[in-house]
Amino acid sequence: MIVQSFLHKTDWGQSTHTLTPFLSFLFFLIFSSQLRAQEVFEPHFAFSNYYGSGIYQTADNDVTILNLMPRFEDDRKILPSLGDFRWRVPVSLGLSNFDYERVGNTDLEQDASTMSIGLGIEKDYWDSEALKFVPFADVGYARDLRSHNGATTYAIGSSIFRYTDIWGEQQILFAKVQHAGFSSRDAASENFSSFQIGADLKFPERLMLGPLSSFFSFYVTSYYFAVGFDLQENEALVLQDEYVHELGFTWGLDKAIETSVGDIERIGFGYRFADAEDGVFHLAFNFPLD
Repeated sequence: MIVQSFLHKTDWGQSTHTLTPFLSFLFFLIFSSQLRAQEVFEPHFAFSNYYGSGIYQTADNDVTILNLMPRFEDDRKILPSLGDFRWRVPVSLGLSNFDYERVGNTDLEQDASTMSIGLGIEKDYWDSEALKFVPFADVGYARDLRSHNGATTYAIGSSIFRYTDIWGEQQILFAKVQHAGFSSRDAASENFSSFQIGADLKFPERLMLGPLSSFFSFYVTSYYFAVGFDLQENEALVLQDEYVHELGFTWGLDKAIETSVGDIERIGFGYRFADAEDGVFHLAFNFPLD
């Protein structure tokens, strides 16, 4: 194993100025947010799919949520009118009192508390070489395994990728808007909307692991969630709202490992926090912001 650093030298100071306004706004959201929910932010179980991919766990291990978003190319051209698009399958599993030391003994009937799965599509639209929009739409089903309540779910939104060169690396400025909702058999329904902004920054150093070139990155992101969003007579009504923030690092490979269910590029670790609730740890897979 050979470790090499600084495979190429860059002028950090010269390139950082392009990112400064964006990060200033992001940190302003994190440390200066004044809009706060009057109630504890407790979204419905049917929305867990749309709080980001990865594994989330509270510090006391009371709740663990596994969110996955496998994506598949439309190789069979089932919807040829849409051109090149991807199928997406959002999957979420909520576990109570999960312990990594006994993961082999996990009993889904006893330990699982919520489960949801969906099916949707997404498509890349390039406005330029540096700006990409990825609209998406999903439908699915979610179930609370303790109360045996079920609900159909839907979501629509778009991710926005802005690529820029900083420190000699292609960096990503990211934003996402989405709206999701559910409807249960007892005619209960609810919806939430969210806006996210963040940055994923690769460091120019490289760590060589034999023939593999790997990198480290730092990411920061903020979310604004609004539950029960409704427009009535030009007035926006929100039952609950909250800012949520996350900071973290990732380690990845310059050349992803290809598998049948998707490419494996990197793994990350972050901490998500908000004023109205306890923080959670986030184990991220591949791009940590989506």
